Amino acid sequence: MIAFTSLETFRENFSKNLPDTFRWQETPLQVYPLSFITEYLQYPTPLAKSDFYYIIHIKEGTYTQQIDTEIFEIKAPAIICILRGTIHSLKSIGKDIKGHFTLIENKTMSALFNKEDTLNLFTINPFLILSNENSLWLHTINKLLYEELNQNKQKKS
Repeated sequence: MIAFTSLETFRENFSKNLPDTFRWQETPLQVYPLSFITEYLQYPTPLAKSDFYYIIHIKEGTYTQQIDTEIFEIKAPAIICILRGTIHSLKSIGKDIKGHFTLIENKTMSALFNKEDTLNLFTINPFLILSNENSLWLHTINKLLYEELNQNKQKKS
């Protein structure tokens, strides 16, 4: 059975034992370190269609993801792109994983890309092997975004 998963449904069904101090980011673009997320994420997940986009940057370690009927075991350095409406399932995450999970709400994608550009996203390969240099650059950007989003979250609290 394939479930349609909203962000709230995903959090309710696949998050476990989150610390009382943890708060999800409330922005249309969210970034979380994989090492933190994997500690509190239940997997394997059943097949689902998400109403959001996400990018997983794997700086170190391995990550196994099913996209449609194909299972990809991806080794660092790499990124995985899951488009809104794609059937997918998280199968496994290596214990030594490092990287970031970036969630992008549909309204953000719509604001960034016109309809033609968005349609072109469907032609990209769901994962891309990175050079070490590009992986380090992406890791730095994600780390800065995560810190900025958490600073803004703390200011609002």
